Amino acid sequence: MAYKLTQDLLTPNPYSRPKDKLKSVKAVVLHWTANPLSSAKGNRNFFENRKSGNSGYGSAHYIVDLDGSVIQCLPDNEVGYHVGSHVYTSHALNRLSSYPNNCTIGIEMTHTDWEGRFTSDTYNSTLELAVKLLKKYGLDENDLWLHHTVVGWKDCARWFVNNNSEWIKFKTKAGEMLRGKANLNKEVDTKDMEYVSADKDGYYTIKNGDTFWGLSQALNVDVKTIEKLNPKLDAKNLKVGQKVKVKDIKPASKPSAPSPSPSKKGDMKTTSIVTYLQSIGENSNFSNREKLAAKYGIKGYKGTASQNTKLLSLMRKGSSPVPSKPKAPAKSSGIKSIGKVKIVGVTNAAIIQDVPDRRASKSLGSIAKGATIEISGSVKGKNNTRGYWEVIYKGKRAYISAQFGKLI
Repeated sequence: MAYKLTQDLLTPNPYSRPKDKLKSVKAVVLHWTANPLSSAKGNRNFFENRKSGNSGYGSAHYIVDLDGSVIQCLPDNEVGYHVGSHVYTSHALNRLSSYPNNCTIGIEMTHTDWEGRFTSDTYNSTLELAVKLLKKYGLDENDLWLHHTVVGWKDCARWFVNNNSEWIKFKTKAGEMLRGKANLNKEVDTKDMEYVSADKDGYYTIKNGDTFWGLSQALNVDVKTIEKLNPKLDAKNLKVGQKVKVKDIKPASKPSAPSPSPSKKGDMKTTSIVTYLQSIGENSNFSNREKLAAKYGIKGYKGTASQNTKLLSLMRKGSSPVPSKPKAPAKSSGIKSIGKVKIVGVTNAAIIQDVPDRRASKSLGSIAKGATIEISGSVKGKNNTRGYWEVIYKGKRAYISAQFGKLI
């Protein structure tokens, strides 16, 4: 499939197009737009509007639309602000640089829901574009990164982060397109990235490729502090499995009176919900955080900073989860079914919309590829030349793009 490429470069400005030149190209980094059903043009304009200086820094070189078309926002040889962070993974520091924006090309992928699912057109065009860039700069499938694997804390691109087998499959396909056979580096990205963190006593276990410098950046600790805490360790001869003191944690004094505490003690200093969940042995991926948020009464969890901070606070305080209310019996909708459609033409699932307009609708849920759903008709709607199926979803009228439903 040959994607349609439109060059619509951002206006030079300090916040999204500084016009600084890349020092080299060492990687292609994939992102999600974190805005379901939004268009490539809309996201491009969001980057453009950053030039006012009122919404911080941020941009990417390419944005892949839901229909597979591509907008180029920055020339390949210019710096984009797509992986800026105060910390980076040790792999990124060792293989890229201490500031990966200066040696990477960023691709933003539009998606259909808050799980981060892509249309088949978005997936295929992104794969084709990524392979083209890898060839251009003499790279291979091991030089494909996620925003998550660069910075270690952001669940971007969310679908790949939470479904690591899909990420491995994507990279394998890239390798096959490059030279007929994939050769994945078994030391990097063959499983969901582990967040670099110290244990409860302030120790970190050395992994392959770790350095004091990398640990200092990943943990936001000064190199001299690590050296001072480990006077007998040779920083130039670290061995896998060695214990390195990275935080000077003193034993806590006993409180004079008991105070409320969470059911499980964990890292009580971190500001990251991901790090806290890992410290108490909980799964930290988005799906589990979404379930925990619902238990603690946080509605509409989307992984925002404020929601994560609230969840972290509630769990630390040992607040009781909100009891779920019994569901009332479902009422008959009274909507007449005229048949069923089978979900086709998507990578994983089709999005169910509240109105027949893919750019203005809200996501009500999704339906897996191959599943069937009853329909009550079809409508022309907006922003889709193929129109929409009017489906019966939870007893109410909803819509899916016509190209994703085959009448059976």
